[in-house]
Amino acid sequence: MERKRPIQKIFFVNEEENDYIKNKMNDAKLNNFSVYARLMLMNGVINVIDFELIKSLKTEVNRIGVNINQIVKRIHETESEIRQDDLMEMIQLQKQLNQTIHEMITHVTD
Repeated sequence: MERKRPIQKIFFVNEEENDYIKNKMNDAKLNNFSVYARLMLMNGVINVIDFELIKSLKTEVNRIGVNINQIVKRIHETESEIRQDDLMEMIQLQKQLNQTIHEMITHVTD
């Protein structure tokens, strides 16, 4: 079977440089030096996506959705119009959601 990348590049590093490279690979969540070197040489940067932030955002959005559903259920059960405090609570939940999304975007783009 023929290799996709048949040309091999070899270079030497000292112990300190090797440790630095290993740390950078760890930061990039890569354990294959060839992949790391190729990405760095071709792109100059490796973008690492922190999926924990996305999971956190998903959890927060879900929590806010549950709260809004509880308010809507209460409105339907009492067959009444939206109360001022329910409306204010939904507005506050929307503000929380906007703040959480803003924080996540700020963290990802820094």
